[in-house]
Amino acid sequence: MTESFEQRGGCHCGALRYTVTMPPLWMHACHCTDCQRHTTSAFGLVVAVPETRFYLTGTPKFVQRVLGSGKIRQRWTCPACGTWICDDPVVIDGDDVRYIRGGTFDDTSWVRPQLHFWIRNKQPWLVLPNDATVHPTQPGHSGD
Repeated sequence: MTESFEQRGGCHCGALRYTVTMPPLWMHACHCTDCQRHTTSAFGLVVAVPETRFYLTGTPKFVQRVLGSGKIRQRWTCPACGTWICDDPVVIDGDDVRYIRGGTFDDTSWVRPQLHFWIRNKQPWLVLPNDATVHPTQPGHSGD
């Protein structure tokens, strides 16, 4: 029997709300300089869930960004308050996966990254857990 899972979240003003109905596939912290700049923090926190288990209410504003690889991605943001909720889904091993910004959940106490990407750009004052899985860049990119 599968344990019930449901987490809710949304933007700062409440115009966008979402529900996730499956535990995350994984959670990671991205320490790249883009995430540092976008979050105004030391890293971005990402919760990866199957696209079929992510339910959004409200109409997001789509903001294009160019990744370091040159690929274009769309951020889903609130048109009223600007909160970045998630990105377009990505295909991983044939399945659509949604990357949700970890800080947008109503209860963030359970959000703990198991993986750390782009640690070559990590802030020197940040100490990672001893058991963390770390990657110098993005897994699958050269230099990792």
